[in-house]
Amino acid sequence: MDWFKSFISLLARVNPLGALPGFISLTTQHTGAERERTTCIAPGAVACVIAVPALLGLIPAALALERIADAAPHCMPARGRP
Repeated sequence: MDWFKSFISLLARVNPLGALPGFISLTTQHTGAERERTTCIAPGAVACVIAVPALLGLIPAALALERIADAAPHCMPARGRP
């Protein structure tokens, strides 16, 4: 179910139906072959634009959580001590 929610939120963010008028207006001067090439390249570009910041954001967050988890036992006082 979590994958479905993630897919729906990603679909709302990318909004392919909303991008269609922009694609048509930007490619009016292109030939059919150029439009086909653009439609093949665009999904990969969008995937990179979404994936790279997501991965770069996850790596520092994971490292920070690891540091917090390593430091937590040392920061907590032992039970029974004042």
